[in-house]
Amino acid sequence: MRSILPSPLSLLGLLALASVWQFAFGTYGDQSSPEVDTLVLSAELESETEGEAVLLSLPDVPEVDIGVITARPLFTETRRPLDIRPEPAAPAPVAVAEPQRPPEQPKPAPPKPEIKLLGTMQNGNDWAALVGLVRQGEERWMQGGDAIDGWTIDEIASSQLQMRYEDEVFTIFIEP
Repeated sequence: MRSILPSPLSLLGLLALASVWQFAFGTYGDQSSPEVDTLVLSAELESETEGEAVLLSLPDVPEVDIGVITARPLFTETRRPLDIRPEPAAPAPVAVAEPQRPPEQPKPAPPKPEIKLLGTMQNGNDWAALVGLVRQGEERWMQGGDAIDGWTIDEIASSQLQMRYEDEVFTIFIEP
């Protein structure tokens, strides 16, 4: 007499359904233990030949942190896949060249002062000049280093006065 056994595929389907059932209802509500038991299913099947048995087993199920899964509701509009990409590195600073300014043009010299050299005087090694300021209508004693209208008295000698503005120089002589 022949025994009636289910086919190997139907047994595998039942085992898979049992494992899903255990996962969904056996450990789903238990968040205190996030470990999932690995389920190894096996069944001995008799083949139609005499005395041979076949051992079937499912591969090990990897351990899963159930807390991570249950913390995000499964069926909501806002559910998105977990983003596990690393954050992009900050971009390297870029050197920004300052705009080049055109070379500075030297300032034009102010107009030469309107003065007259009326006389000079020597006291030891120091010289002084009596200068008539035409615009102001007055006379002043001045020494080397004094300034008139942006020009500086550079040198005083017995009959002349030398004025300087940066690199520009002019000389005034005593009028007879």
